Amino acid sequence: MVRYAKILLTSLLALNSVLLSADTLMIPKVGYQVWYDTKLGVPVMTDYVLARANLRRQVSRKGFDFYPDRVLPAPQVRPSCYSHTGYDRGHNVPAADKADNAMCLGETFAMSNISPQTPEFNRHRWKSVEVLVRSLARRFGSVRVVTIPMFVYPDTLWLPCHHVAVPDGYRKQVFSWPTNNLILDTILWQRRKPQEGSATTTH
Repeated sequence: MVRYAKILLTSLLALNSVLLSADTLMIPKVGYQVWYDTKLGVPVMTDYVLARANLRRQVSRKGFDFYPDRVLPAPQVRPSCYSHTGYDRGHNVPAADKADNAMCLGETFAMSNISPQTPEFNRHRWKSVEVLVRSLARRFGSVRVVTIPMFVYPDTLWLPCHHVAVPDGYRKQVFSWPTNNLILDTILWQRRKPQEGSATTTH
């Protein structure tokens, strides 16, 4: 428990440092906000509101694909940076949470919203938390969702293309909205490298 507390404190202090860093850009989207670290090549925090009404209508994901975020300085992370690495392109703001509006849905496929996740993490544990968040939105009417990729080990793993950093885990916080009372605060760690034989990135 002490080790966990130390890791959590270290990661939060590191997050504060990153958010104030000259390498971090705050990018306002129509459906969410993202803080993106240009050195890490991944978002360091996302923040959005999810309402029960957002989940009633779902636009088809057909025709939507990942794309470089043109507001970022060069070199931009491209979808191909994840190809043949064994990692999935993991949404920080889930596509399903913004599927009531085509523009907002499309925004979730910007590479500024994506970070490397192992297939077993992305398609199982991370998906389960996303389902839980949607159930909380249905229960409370509206919730605010904050996602924080966490880097706690000194030997950060990197994808070879444009030096994209692999998070060690993710912190997901859910607050009632607009009262901002904490409902859920969970941390999920992912295996540092994909299991042998894992499918290459398709998500």
